[in-house]
Amino acid sequence: MEPHKKSWPAVTIRVFAILNLVLGLQGFAALINSVTLRLTYNPWPQDPVYLAQAYYGRCAINFLFIVLTIIGGVYLWRVQRRGWTVCKVLFIGQIAYFFLDWFEFALLLPFGERAPLVSMALGASAGTGNIGISLQTLTGYPVIALIVLKIAYDRVPGAPPSPTARSTPASPWCSWGVTTMESWARPVIRTFAALTLFFGLTGLLLLLASLYLRLRTNAWDQDPAYFAQAFYLGSGINLVFVLAAIWVGPQLWCLRPRAKTVCNFLFCAEIAYLCALVLATTALFNGKPSALSEFALRSAGPGNAGIGLQLLCGYPLAALVGINVAYGRLKSA
Repeated sequence: MEPHKKSWPAVTIRVFAILNLVLGLQGFAALINSVTLRLTYNPWPQDPVYLAQAYYGRCAINFLFIVLTIIGGVYLWRVQRRGWTVCKVLFIGQIAYFFLDWFEFALLLPFGERAPLVSMALGASAGTGNIGISLQTLTGYPVIALIVLKIAYDRVPGAPPSPTARSTPASPWCSWGVTTMESWARPVIRTFAALTLFFGLTGLLLLLASLYLRLRTNAWDQDPAYFAQAFYLGSGINLVFVLAAIWVGPQLWCLRPRAKTVCNFLFCAEIAYLCALVLATTALFNGKPSALSEFALRSAGPGNAGIGLQLLCGYPLAALVGINVAYGRLKSA
């Protein structure tokens, strides 16, 4: 039986089909432009050792992701089950590539004395070599698409159900719900659950990478006064935030009432922390320096690696509003 193409799950799938095609074609054009520029200027003799290999290796991986993005977009437009299969492989692969890229130092241990050279080459090629999927990575598209497409494909009328989809609700707080309000409230809450867990795990990895790099470079003697104290204090605050996000993510997925309370405290604290940093930094640039403003300026970058991605996306405010609205609808249903 052909899925009803005008139902909201089918329309949602086709929206992501268009996004896939646009991002795929944009990434292909950007990748071709990058390779053309590299071949035209031919700067390899002046570049670090192994840069050419790292650059072309990244381009090959990006090209594979772009091809799968375009193929997945075509299948998604037809609302076919194979579209979900292709996108699942694609987006999980992109997420795995993102994490491996951040922890490349662990993968370079077998290279021995050549590890610093390979690491430098991978770092130097990260920008131009990953230009094909950079827009997807910056917007968090793989995570968002993976979650929304999973929900949409499980609800397409006439489409075969996913093997992991539940046929009957298990309990009032651990099912997808069947009423009008619950039908959108529960998926919204679980979407925020997945995003919160993703931001928590990503923030923890970035925070550990930041700490590792600071300890590895051992540049405290060359840093400004009190930079080490500001860095460690900012990292400690970020660690509390990311651990709370990792804990509350599964609680949101199970739709537990206390998860909303924890999220309110967590995201309000993150917003207050951001406002304090902005106000302190503004006071510094307005000619009113203080100990707090100096701390804010020096810990703003590496010290906030754990929640930097959340703050750049405005996620705390969006999640605070979305979770409270969804829980309100769920309670009144």
